[in-house]
Amino acid sequence: MTWLGRRDHWVFAALGAVLLGYFLFPFVAFLGRTTASAPAEAVSPTAREAAVNSLVTAPVATAVATVFGVPLAYTLARTSFRGKRLVEALVV
Repeated sequence: MTWLGRRDHWVFAALGAVLLGYFLFPFVAFLGRTTASAPAEAVSPTAREAAVNSLVTAPVATAVATVFGVPLAYTLARTSFRGKRLVEALVV
């Protein structure tokens, strides 16, 4: 047997089941509230425009966060300067 005992496996399985339910419940609740016209609404011009907006905005936001976040994280991890704690507090 591994470092986990038999009881520990059940604890982890129960915790996993609770977490799975926590993440699946909103999805199932959403599907339960959809109507028969939902597929037609999904391909409407408004929905398409919203999808394109999301597909354009998400990569741009990710790139901006990466360009500024990685150097800032490196600087905060490797250097010591006056006001470092303030910068850390503002970032978090």
